[in-house]
Amino acid sequence: MKLNKSKTFPDDKTITAYGNRLGLSNRDVTKILRRLEIAYQVVAAKCEQDPRYQTDALLSNIKQAIKRTGLRDKTARRTR
Repeated sequence: MKLNKSKTFPDDKTITAYGNRLGLSNRDVTKILRRLEIAYQVVAAKCEQDPRYQTDALLSNIKQAIKRTGLRDKTARRTR
């Protein structure tokens, strides 16, 4: 998936601007991002406990991509 012709995960400013273009307020964008972060945390925790996660190449690649993008770091920063 691409946003602004880039495959990298967009930063908050880019996501907010995109949401604004869709007619969402900054507050609504923040709420949506928070819900996505919670969903990510739940899925990541379940995958960490699932033995299939350790042997499935696709899931392992997704995990590595998440680590490279720093999504977990962004989540921690927002929840403070």
